[in-house]
Amino acid sequence: MIPRLLLLAIAVLGLPSCSIGFNREWSQAKAQAASQPPKDMSGPWLGTWRSDVNGHNGELRCIVTPLAGNEGKERFHYHATFMKILSATYDVTHVVKRARDGFTFSGDQTLTGAGGGLYHYEGKATPSAFHATFRSEADHGVFEMKRP
Repeated sequence: MIPRLLLLAIAVLGLPSCSIGFNREWSQAKAQAASQPPKDMSGPWLGTWRSDVNGHNGELRCIVTPLAGNEGKERFHYHATFMKILSATYDVTHVVKRARDGFTFSGDQTLTGAGGGLYHYEGKATPSAFHATFRSEADHGVFEMKRP
């Protein structure tokens, strides 16, 4: 019993470490966004995610950055919380296209661990509002975000 409890304590104490790099990047993106109004999808986004399969949900943050030398492709660096204390960060490369009323984007990413597998993302955004869907073999749901 004690080893299992010790392992749980170590795992919980180690959780914040996966967020340190993201939090630093998040602070920089927010500071930069505060000095200039958004004109595209670049920069920080804040909102929620929700699974339509099981109702799980949590906070979602994302930092969008154009990929140098890859016209139309952007890095979406996501940070999602689960059960208010667990979190995960992951990157997805999305193809972003200008649309009449903003932008459309899509991409695929294989996630590891519990709930992993190949995920497909599609969404629409304006410079101030972000709506996307995600789908895998085992799950599907939505992301809703705005500028922080």
